[in-house]
Amino acid sequence: MDYFNGLQIITEPAAEPVSVADVKLQLRLDGTDNDAMLTSMITAARKSVEAILKRFLITTEVRVGFDRLPVVISLPYSPVQSVDAVKYVDDNGDTQTLSSALYRTDLISDPARITPAYSVPWPTTRAVIGAIQVEYTVGYGDAASDVPAPIRQAIISIVIDLFEHPEKSVEMSLQENRTIMMMLNSFRNCSTVM
Repeated sequence: MDYFNGLQIITEPAAEPVSVADVKLQLRLDGTDNDAMLTSMITAARKSVEAILKRFLITTEVRVGFDRLPVVISLPYSPVQSVDAVKYVDDNGDTQTLSSALYRTDLISDPARITPAYSVPWPTTRAVIGAIQVEYTVGYGDAASDVPAPIRQAIISIVIDLFEHPEKSVEMSLQENRTIMMMLNSFRNCSTVM
């Protein structure tokens, strides 16, 4: 059963995985007339790719909620750099922060997981929506160069497609372009949140 109930971005990425210069180089564009439009297209393409992959590309802080504590908390977005806080609503209705000594993280697996520490039970939580909140940092890194090249090229290809065919949406561009989907498929997070 899926206990995951939402995503909130705490801190947006400080950069994009591709620059306007990267796109302009492939479009063979000079000047700055189209820079604002290309910047907007890059952001839209990045967000669409992140949604498809269930991955954040550049370092981003997020918060996800769960209605109750499963035996293993599977974090629905990757790649996970760190688990920053596990918070819960206790029986009295107060929000508590679980000490990191009371849980273990597996950031190598995909999805990343959180379990209670050895012989430590999860705390009792109040039966309310979003009783558990996990704050964690995701992304390949702070710089565009940290993002795998096929993902970066897919974003550039989407932006070029949108620039040359402005009547398209990002989703339409992705659905119609097999090459872009092939570049992204090996990074697709196919695991389910339990």
